[in-house]
Amino acid sequence: MDGSQTGGLDNGAAAAWLQCVLERFDDVALVDIAFDLVAEAEGRGNVSRCQEAIAAAELVAAAGRKPRPGLDAETLAWVERNWTLLWQERRRIALATVTVVLKSSALADRWKERADFVAWRSDVENLLERLS
Repeated sequence: MDGSQTGGLDNGAAAAWLQCVLERFDDVALVDIAFDLVAEAEGRGNVSRCQEAIAAAELVAAAGRKPRPGLDAETLAWVERNWTLLWQERRRIALATVTVVLKSSALADRWKERADFVAWRSDVENLLERLS
């Protein structure tokens, strides 16, 4: 994992995934794929897949008018173009996916080994609140 930042978009896997999403413009298929890959593996898949799913959930939260502070203008514009598909149709799956990642996932296991686990857990819990 990159650096000491605990945010859902503060890692290489999430940043690369988000760049792919933005390049595909008005297509939320990558959001669905991110959620599906975590669901299929019940969170026990690889860490990068969990990071991508958290990034996807951040987009859904932004569509619910509760974006993570500091989300860039390009991402917010993409979210705005897709807000109905994201918020109305994917909020429940985002909540379920983030809950799995927080409770029992390869990503949570990795963070438990770190001194800043509590900060990461708090950040993910904040995301759950923004999705609710």
